[in-house]
Amino acid sequence: MIATLTDKTLQTYRRGRRSKSDGPLTERYRPRRLLDVVGQDQAVQVLRAFAAKPFPTAFLFEGWTGTGKTSGALALAAEIGCDVTQKPPEFGGLHTIASGEQTAESVRDLYNQMWRCPFSGSGWKVLIVNEADRMNTAVETIWLDRLESVPPTTVIVFTTNSPANLSQRFRDRCTRVVFESDAVQLDAAARRLIATVWRAERHRRPSNAVIDCILQGAVEGGRVSFRRVVQRVASVSAARASIRADVRRNVR
Repeated sequence: MIATLTDKTLQTYRRGRRSKSDGPLTERYRPRRLLDVVGQDQAVQVLRAFAAKPFPTAFLFEGWTGTGKTSGALALAAEIGCDVTQKPPEFGGLHTIASGEQTAESVRDLYNQMWRCPFSGSGWKVLIVNEADRMNTAVETIWLDRLESVPPTTVIVFTTNSPANLSQRFRDRCTRVVFESDAVQLDAAARRLIATVWRAERHRRPSNAVIDCILQGAVEGGRVSFRRVVQRVASVSAARASIRADVRRNVR
């Protein structure tokens, strides 16, 4: 993806801020299009090419936490025509399964649902299986069998922070897409994201000191989490607003 947010996207985010001011920043600033996934140029290039001519398949999105794997999967679903605005999302072709829900029964049930046509959208279905590395051996064995025959107009996206915990056979059944997390490589992208969100929320550009403070808290072991970047913007912004409020009260 491009490492910065477009002006059009920023305007959309500002409208979203006004209409959904009670939602967490991580949701309000979640990328809605592949082009808005921050810092993942190579992954976005692969996914956009796929979205232009989709076919039934399974992906394995791998990378550190907070780098855009789930957001990328949701954006991919939207770009191949799933109606991601539907409530519940399954009616529009979007299905998800969390790591704690990956039982043999739930996997069989969801796989069977992929043979059905959604009520709205293009007819494509996307199943997002989060934290696939936490599935047990029995569940992985079921997936190995099911991935031999992915249903028509269906894309299955597995996400993982630890691909080495999955068997080589499982990884070979999927198209692997790596989401980068190197803090040095993604430094400029992270700083632009901080500036974009801060400017949209506080109507002013953050100082370099503020950007450094936010970024420092979003990096761990040389890896940056874009989710943590947005969370840090929220916490630092709230802290500064609280300090200003205290100062105003004391002045009075």
